[in-house]
Amino acid sequence: MREDPHRQDPLAPAFTVRERRPTPARPTLDLLQPSQGLCHMTKEGLKACQPSVSGQNPVPPSASCCSALSNADFQCLCIFKNSNLLNFYGINSTLAMELPAKCNQAQPHC
Repeated sequence: MREDPHRQDPLAPAFTVRERRPTPARPTLDLLQPSQGLCHMTKEGLKACQPSVSGQNPVPPSASCCSALSNADFQCLCIFKNSNLLNFYGINSTLAMELPAKCNQAQPHC
């Protein structure tokens, strides 16, 4: 069976990555294009949640993080649960899966 050359990867439109590497002066989520997000979360929403899902001492989610999370498509986010993409952005998938409960939202079933 031949691959359709016009068929796109279903995950490809979810986000766009620029051709540059993160540096200490440029946070990793800046790799997302300004108008793009991930799974119905804006770039700003993702940034608001980043301190709660990364680093050695993650902080409780902020109100802006929880607000952004309320718009998220959890089935879409579940696709990335075991993805290296999360590690690339410095996101701890275990902490990310705990965010909905910390924001008093329904826990996704991945």
